[in-house]
Amino acid sequence: MELEHKATIAIIAIFLLCLAIEGTISGMQVAPGQGQPGCVDSDGGMNPNVQGAVDRTLDYCLNENVLMEQTCQGPQRYTCPNGCRNGACAQPLRLVKKEQPALNQQLIRVVQEEQRQREQAQQRRQQCTDECNRAANICNNICDVPLFYPICTRDCNTVKQRCIARC
Repeated sequence: MELEHKATIAIIAIFLLCLAIEGTISGMQVAPGQGQPGCVDSDGGMNPNVQGAVDRTLDYCLNENVLMEQTCQGPQRYTCPNGCRNGACAQPLRLVKKEQPALNQQLIRVVQEEQRQREQAQQRRQQCTDECNRAANICNNICDVPLFYPICTRDCNTVKQRCIARC
């Protein structure tokens, strides 16, 4: 009989121990001497980086830098170094360097070839225009002879216009 009595006491002790552990694990703070849950702080106390609540009163921002953190000891002001947003201190901004996308080598070659061809075409046009101007100057020098002036000038202008049109 005494063995059954010890077993009953052991079972009751284990049950009470489990209740005590459950209260500790769940984070419930019990008011002393009352035996019932008193104050529950959802963010575990003074935790300005997380918005929490005590007895349905949320942490909130007084202004853009000051947080009113609710705790079981009462509300406490906290100045957030990076500003206050949505009832918690804002995290510092982190700059992330984005990698530039690697360009396809074939695309690079195509663009470079197109640019080279454009430059060559511009050079050819300039050479052609220079040659036309030289030819027109030669023609104009011949036209300085008064006898040939009217016909020569007309012909020189026509030659120059045709030449430049081909450029």
